Amino acid sequence: MTSQKSFIRRTVKVLLFFQRDKWELPGQIVVSGNVLPLQRNDWWNVQEPRQYPYYWLSLILEGGSGFFRDENDFVCQLEYGHFLLLPPDMKHMDGAGKGDEWHVISVGFAGPMFDLHRECGLFNAKQPVWHLEDPEPSIQQLRAFLETSRPTSEIGVAREAAYFLTFLLELLGRATPVQKGAPSSDWFTHACVMLTSDLSRSVDLHQVAGDLGMSYSTFRQNFTRRANMPPSRYRDNHRIKKACEILR
Repeated sequence: MTSQKSFIRRTVKVLLFFQRDKWELPGQIVVSGNVLPLQRNDWWNVQEPRQYPYYWLSLILEGGSGFFRDENDFVCQLEYGHFLLLPPDMKHMDGAGKGDEWHVISVGFAGPMFDLHRECGLFNAKQPVWHLEDPEPSIQQLRAFLETSRPTSEIGVAREAAYFLTFLLELLGRATPVQKGAPSSDWFTHACVMLTSDLSRSVDLHQVAGDLGMSYSTFRQNFTRRANMPPSRYRDNHRIKKACEILR
């Protein structure tokens, strides 16, 4: 079953090209959407890491920028020409910082045909972010592919997956890996990510302050001014919210 609609998710307007409720074939496209341009005037409100039960490709479109962080502590800035290629169930955060504009096109895909390539070293969790020197042809090719009508027969779905796998391999062949590095555009965004990236373990707030290039007292004062609460309470609020979700 597929659907096409536009909706608001986490203050971002998303055009959902399609979504399949089940995926059982050796390979198929599961979901795809286009985040319409939206500029943030405050920090990106990512409550906690998200994860998908399928592979995830996300291309940053022209004018888009932001940050990325995953469960392996891979952190980097994102900009036009970058793309994410994530394996299933990888916990990660991505979004725009203060003054950034989040504008991406994304697709989820699944199946053993993609798993085999992962076992051979592709779709590596240790290298989630890539860069294209000339991204526009790839963006246009992907957009044209996603905006066409989706096949309904098993043969059509299989051909669609084969085409998309070829597109992925060509994409990686033209791309270069992006090295991790702490985002610098907005310290508050980075602080919120560090405070909520793993709620099951304790966090050394002095270390967080040091990673941001501040003393603890300066960090606590600046964070409290931006969040209207100290960093320890901010983290506790998120832990309580997570506990309530688990209980429900």
